[in-house]
Parts: sequence; C-alpha cells; structure tokens
Amino acid sequence: MMKQMQLEEKWSTNTSNGIISKGVYKDGEGNEFFVKGNSEAGYLEPYSEVMVYRIAKLLGIKTMEYWLEPKTKFPEIKVYGNCKHVSIAHKLNLNLYKYSEYISSLPLIEADYFKAYKLTSLSLNHLYKMLFLDAVVGNSDR
Repeated sequence: MMKQMQLEEKWSTNTSNGIISKGVYKDGEGNEFFVKGNSEAGYLEPYSEVMVYRIAKLLGIKTMEYWLEPKTKFPEIKVYGNCKHVSIAHKLNLNLYKYSEYISSLPLIEADYFKAYKLTSLSLNHLYKMLFLDAVVGNSDR
C-alpha cells in the first residue's frame, strides 16, 4: 500500500492519442514517483504502461517498472473515460533534459533524434532494444 504522497510538479504532454496529464510526487521518505493519467480520448495508457513493462521483462529488456494505483490517490492527475487508475513508477535520476532541449530547439522537419539520443550518454545497445520493444508492442510515439 502506497503512503500519502505530495505533488511536486505537474504538466501535460501531447501524444499521438491526445494530451496526457503527468506529475512527480514525493512520499514521506523522500522517494519520488512519476505518475501518468490517460489521454483525453479515453484510451487506457496506464494499463498499457504496465503491460509493456511486463513484456519487456519477459524479453530481458530493462525498462521502467510501472504499476497501477487508483486515480483517487492522485487527484491532480487527470484521467478520462472509464479509466480508474494511473500508472506510477519510481522517478529516474537521469538527466534527460538535454535530449528534450535539443529536440525542442529544432524545427520538426530537421530533428535528428539519433543525434539527440547520443547527447544523453545512454547506451546505444539499449536504444536498439527499446526500438525492438516498441515494434513488438506497436508503440509508435517514442
């Protein structure tokens, strides 16, 4: 059972399915968690996050471990339609802002996502595994 959490930061992102509400929460022990709702179209993204994590685990691909929590525990995170849960994961302590800043600074037609990924200093081998996982599960918006 999750302890009471405090909202630290909240934002929304545009995805191929619509806008998704996201936030970072901190528990009483200082642990941070990444929480995501679902898109305005009423898709069930929180459940998909958990399924993709489980598929990745079966394939031996390291990815964020997501689990479900009732949406009522995170009232600041919007959910739509029949979705009753949010997805939650331990917040990574990686600085991926270089990637986002680089991509955001380019006109969409000129974006070099591979070059941007290299700026993160993350493993290229892991990138290839993530792309394979995306192909297996049909994730088209990485």
